[in-house]
Amino acid sequence: MDANDGNQKCTAIWKRNNMNCIIKLHIIGKVL
Repeated sequence: MDANDGNQKCTAIWKRNNMNCIIKLHIIGKVL
């Protein structure tokens, strides 16, 4: 689970919606 720092922060923010967090990060990455 500790693959990237961003992943850890995401998990902390979205403890319940783990997948949602990953999806959001993916979208943000694509946008950037």
